[in-house]
Amino acid sequence: MLPDSMYDYRPEQPQSIEVDRCLQCGNGIFTGEEYYNFNGEVVCEECLDEYIRHFKKEGE
Repeated sequence: MLPDSMYDYRPEQPQSIEVDRCLQCGNGIFTGEEYYNFNGEVVCEECLDEYIRHFKKEGE
């Protein structure tokens, strides 16, 4: 007799733990995900380009 669903016998995966939140989008950053920490300001990889644009200056 087999279970009705594969979820009944598949090994359970460990749950990810939120380690921080992105300053730009507010989404959680979980264990195993890459992110950037600029002196305490945490930014996820998806928001990196937008975040860096705020620091771009043009010489006058």
